[in-house]
Amino acid sequence: MQSDPQVVDALFTHTRNEMVFPAGILQRPFFVEANPEYLNFGGMGVVAGHELTHGLDSNGRTYDENGTHVDWWTNSTATQFLAKAQCFKDQYAQFSVPNPVPGGTPIPVNG
Repeated sequence: MQSDPQVVDALFTHTRNEMVFPAGILQRPFFVEANPEYLNFGGMGVVAGHELTHGLDSNGRTYDENGTHVDWWTNSTATQFLAKAQCFKDQYAQFSVPNPVPGGTPIPVNG
């Protein structure tokens, strides 16, 4: 999968087992030239961490280290993964943030 350099997004390509960072991501809020290096590394680290999780999510887990689409997890591993994922969903479904729009519905967090 290709991405235009001006796109302000990053992506994880399962079939190539790679993270892609177009040049466009190197701008606010992730990268600000005037910021100290640690802030820019942190901003890009957040993006990299987010993209890395796509390699381990319910779709990414069905690709092996070579980018081949194969269900390589055992039934036991898949069952444990789904149970832990459901636990996460249940926990975070209990949280919401106030809607900034007067009278708006609360916004669920990860739910």
